[in-house]
Amino acid sequence: MFAKSAAGRVASTAVAPRAARAAPAATKTTKAAKAAKLPPLPRQPRLVDLLRVYNVRNKKFLGQNFLLKKSITDRISTQAVSKTRRGGRVLFVEVGPGPGGLTRSLLEAGAKHLVAVEKDTTVEPLLGQLRDSSAGRFRYVLGDIIDPDQHGLYERIMAEAAVCDVLQRQRAAQVAASDLDTQAEEETATMEPFDQVHIVANLPFGISGELVAMWAQQAAERKYLFSTPDTGMTLMFQKEVCERLAAPLGSKKRGGLSVQCQALFNVTQIMTVEGKCFTPAPKVDAGVAQFIPHRQDKLKGVPFAVFRRLVRAMHHHPNSMVRVALRHNGLDRVVDLLPACGIDPTQRAFMIEIEAYVELARRCIEEGVDLKARPVRRGAKAATADEVDGDDGGEESEAGGEDSGAGVKSAARAV
Repeated sequence: MFAKSAAGRVASTAVAPRAARAAPAATKTTKAAKAAKLPPLPRQPRLVDLLRVYNVRNKKFLGQNFLLKKSITDRISTQAVSKTRRGGRVLFVEVGPGPGGLTRSLLEAGAKHLVAVEKDTTVEPLLGQLRDSSAGRFRYVLGDIIDPDQHGLYERIMAEAAVCDVLQRQRAAQVAASDLDTQAEEETATMEPFDQVHIVANLPFGISGELVAMWAQQAAERKYLFSTPDTGMTLMFQKEVCERLAAPLGSKKRGGLSVQCQALFNVTQIMTVEGKCFTPAPKVDAGVAQFIPHRQDKLKGVPFAVFRRLVRAMHHHPNSMVRVALRHNGLDRVVDLLPACGIDPTQRAFMIEIEAYVELARRCIEEGVDLKARPVRRGAKAATADEVDGDDGGEESEAGGEDSGAGVKSAARAV
């Protein structure tokens, strides 16, 4: 895809060594220190100037609202990087970098391995400039994060992460004046596994629910980017969606997707971003939430598919008592199991603890309860089992919907 060779890029971006200031006793470690030192990101042109030069405009059908305010992207990046400082190798994956404002901040915050996934090909010149000046710390993949071929997309991301490794080894060899044959290394290098993966994104409001639902399922199944033991996320949503995902027990904002995410992650809202900080400015504010995986498995062996189906059924009518919601969908046998799991049948779904959901799902498995049972119609049309098990983002509009109005509001309702 790229015309320059890996060695050529590294040679053109190598950082000149600084004048020695250390005491004579430290001169023996000077080369190793220079090789390990994180290279500074060269001064970059202003994003607004690059957007104008390359005639890049936001695309409504992609739900793009560029975040160009550096003070905001720096705060988000600092929060993301601070959650990965427990040691080990960390891979940052940015979804939808756009012109690269958040990407720059992540590199300046200390990200050593950063791979972005971008669907919009018109921003490729901007990302290419950033890649060529990053000293091997940044690569990107042109593709759709919700591509049905998730395995293929994962392989492409990890291949670019491996290139980051090769380029950084070559740079270390150059700075340390090593005799290592860098060309031979490029051909034979194997990437060491990453200890942590952290996903960072300014998500389009219209597809945020769909993406989070997909990632929750992958996290439960330990697949793709979540195959590492410690994969977290720092994500930006519409403010209302962010509040729902982080809503505590007993809050009416707590929905089905909130419960699914909180069963897998510790979800906290870390900041609010005013709509005027975006280009173009949406009519609603945004919020940033962090998803840090639990130390212990809260599902305790319960298949996530069963847990998810049960949670969705109980939240299908969130303002109704759980016994009413379950019976409305033909799950009378589940109602009979509620007391044994410590659940009051008159409670609302947002009042039930995750542990109780897990125990109820386990009882359903032991009793052979078919959660796919067709509902019994009582008066008004009831939802079918397939509708109850439908996609969490199914009520959302297409990614290019209006910044306010039905598309944004339905995205919040879906959570």
